[in-house]
Amino acid sequence: MKSKGVMIEKPGQLKIMESEVVEPQGAQVLLKVNNVGICGSDIHLYYGSYTGPHSYPLYFGHEWSGTVVKRGRKVKSLNIGDTVTGDCSIYCGKCQYCKQDKNLCENIQKFGITIGGASREYFLQDEKYLYKLPENLDLGLASLAEPVAVAAHALEKLGEISGKRILVLGAGTIGLSVLMVLKKIHKTKKVELFDLIDFRLKLAEGLGAKVPDNLDLFKEEVKIGKKYKDFYSEFAYDIVIESSGSPKAFDNALNLVKPLGTILNIGFIPPSEINFRLVTLKAIRLIGSIGGTGSFPQVLQLLKDNQDYASSLITHKFPFQNAQEAFKLSKEAAQAVKIQLSFEGKVEAN
Repeated sequence: MKSKGVMIEKPGQLKIMESEVVEPQGAQVLLKVNNVGICGSDIHLYYGSYTGPHSYPLYFGHEWSGTVVKRGRKVKSLNIGDTVTGDCSIYCGKCQYCKQDKNLCENIQKFGITIGGASREYFLQDEKYLYKLPENLDLGLASLAEPVAVAAHALEKLGEISGKRILVLGAGTIGLSVLMVLKKIHKTKKVELFDLIDFRLKLAEGLGAKVPDNLDLFKEEVKIGKKYKDFYSEFAYDIVIESSGSPKAFDNALNLVKPLGTILNIGFIPPSEINFRLVTLKAIRLIGSIGGTGSFPQVLQLLKDNQDYASSLITHKFPFQNAQEAFKLSKEAAQAVKIQLSFEGKVEAN
């Protein structure tokens, strides 16, 4: 049996590949891919701007869903016909870091980034990195589980957040996922969100975000004041969640957070000059987070229970043979959020 897929050969160059399907061994299962979401990491890999560990040539794709078609003899938890999604973090489960957070395993590999991912019709994966989907969960929505799990995993680090004034910076997939988890899992009544792009702000409003009243303040470089008392501005927030990866947005977060407040950073910020003096002056708590392993079960339930709600994140879908067109569109932030590639027959591009 043959498997076709789309590979990034080198930055800016995709190639449709065909390979022989390998039989699963031991605890492996053979998966038939339904669809793959294009992540920000995939976009940077394609355009040659990804700064973390990675390799070429590469089958990309760590946001995916599919069906078990064969299984090895040692597989216990999955059956043929089960629909699944899986981890991006391929962890060892034995090191000291895995005991705290498997996303920081000292032997980590990243599916679709450092090792081959899901951008192909069939691939093998060990059952321990897979999650069976709830019954009747749409497979397209199931591909959102990974970015929503990233948001859920990050938010768990905040502790008690009830009654806190919360601001999310950025309305890309991660920012909107943060919003969904705050609204649907944490039951947060009021979440403010800002993005420079009106199209994305409107999507966020549709998901229940409040757009800040003082938009002019957000569209400029935020400078709340020069005196200590100015740190206690009425515009300040208890928690600011930075999801965009923009140095300017992070600098604004430092100004917008209250003294003793918290900044949760999920975006990948490039090396830049940032005013960390405010961290000391305001005794700001900074939290970083990466990965979604550990949060998939609750996120899959969220997606099952809120399918119409979550579907607004998926703005475009292309057959995988049109991946070049999909990557081109991915740069148009004013038109697209989550773009998916279908591996299930012919799909009309939209």
